[in-house]
Amino acid sequence: MEVQPLSSSLQDRERTILDCAQAILAEQSAPQIRIADIAKAARISVGTFYTHFDSKEDLILGLVAQSTLQRRERFEAAFADPQLDCMGKMVVGMLRNFLFAHEFPGLFAAEELASTRAVWESANEARALAVREELQRLSHVFRTQAAHAIRKGHLDRWDPPADRAAQLDQGAWFLMAGYSLVYHGPMGRDSLRLSERSLPEPILHSLEAMLLGFGWNSETPREEVQRFAEHALAPPV
Repeated sequence: MEVQPLSSSLQDRERTILDCAQAILAEQSAPQIRIADIAKAARISVGTFYTHFDSKEDLILGLVAQSTLQRRERFEAAFADPQLDCMGKMVVGMLRNFLFAHEFPGLFAAEELASTRAVWESANEARALAVREELQRLSHVFRTQAAHAIRKGHLDRWDPPADRAAQLDQGAWFLMAGYSLVYHGPMGRDSLRLSERSLPEPILHSLEAMLLGFGWNSETPREEVQRFAEHALAPPV
């Protein structure tokens, strides 16, 4: 089944299915999907579910498409912030993406489920391709900003800016995804305390260490990371 454009009524129903799946995943300690549960929550039949998604794996990628788009929008908002310099934009973007997992646990759970090859192989081919393209756009947005920071001299130029930006993109993703997994683990909320006014210290220290490892030219890196963290927690203007 190809992913075709939907009428407004079908779009509304598909949105309802995705919203119900996200809500169910958010309530689970171990993420799993049962189509019957989602159909019941969405007040549709299982047969109707299959008019929108080929399988539960297809639904998972539908959720990942949502999360990837929202993550990219968070980076773009940070990168457009006139109050921040190049490094501030990157750091705030990364920290807001860690906060994304806290604010949308259902979408983060879907990302966890999509970490296996079986999900991608079992999902609708067109949907899988569309999600991969969205992931590439997300990566491109971050790498473009990282390369700009390198050219501006905020980071040492040991390699061509594009190569260095790609390395930083991978490092940032692994760092934020790793801490998100720990935070949502059995003891994560005890070891990584998060409040409306502060982010967990281990995250900030690890982020500082990673950026220094990439040659961040800052005389007061800890103070700057803390300042960027406060900015990331502030409501958008």
